[in-house]
Amino acid sequence: MAYPGRFSSRRGGRPGRAPPIAHAGWYALTQDNAELLRLIEDDRAVNGSGSWSDSSAAGTMIARIQADLHDPAAAARALRTLSPDQHHDTFLGALPHIIRGTLAMDAGDKKSAAAEYSAIGSMARASPIVADLISQEQTDWLCSLARVAEAAGKPAEADSLLQSGRFVDCYRYSGDVLDGRNDWAEAQQAYANAVTLAPDLPAGYFSWGAALARHGDLGGAIAKLKAANQRGPHWADPLKEWGDVLVKQGHPQEALAKYDEALKYAPNWKELKDVHEALAKHAG
Repeated sequence: MAYPGRFSSRRGGRPGRAPPIAHAGWYALTQDNAELLRLIEDDRAVNGSGSWSDSSAAGTMIARIQADLHDPAAAARALRTLSPDQHHDTFLGALPHIIRGTLAMDAGDKKSAAAEYSAIGSMARASPIVADLISQEQTDWLCSLARVAEAAGKPAEADSLLQSGRFVDCYRYSGDVLDGRNDWAEAQQAYANAVTLAPDLPAGYFSWGAALARHGDLGGAIAKLKAANQRGPHWADPLKEWGDVLVKQGHPQEALAKYDEALKYAPNWKELKDVHEALAKHAG
């Protein structure tokens, strides 16, 4: 399959000027929690709709950030701030399904992920307005959903989702999908495209590093994960993956240090807490 060409824009992996809301998740992951706290305060100030009601509800953005922090309970609480009848006929109505689908994927629950994907498809088929908004609004969300479609055994739909926009997530998830199809050469090109598109963001480096680790290139993986950490020092995922690689290299104390650091930024990440506890017992 052919993927979009390279772009040099660094604005959230999106060519051209993107509104501040498009960067909210990256602010929370790469700098500190000020953006998350601001979103929470904004949500409270206007009774759960957020001050960007024309584009997205604060509750939805909070849920996405909490999902990125691997805190599904907090994400679920944030989604409950949306009233049942709010935005039911717009793109916003699909976002909770996207968030729940990606959370299910992260938990390895492919059945639930597929159910969320089916719900979005039903919404799109029932309403041309929803279908149009889904295809036009924030297509980086759809690229994250491509992993769900692939896991549901719908590769053609995954490919279609990955073509929905030129975002760093579209490229890096393309790499993950291609790697799962045993096309390592094309997967690496997709990861390289993600880095080229958004060289100041950590996402492309992280996904590339994780893929290199899966293929046994531990030195190459650490180089990419270090680059991701430099660009996203408050993002737990590269630190946790870095720790996993150090374990494979036989450096448990160094791995524990990475896990400790990651826990500062994602304290409710169950998988991280589990590997930290197991390694601490073994190393001690």
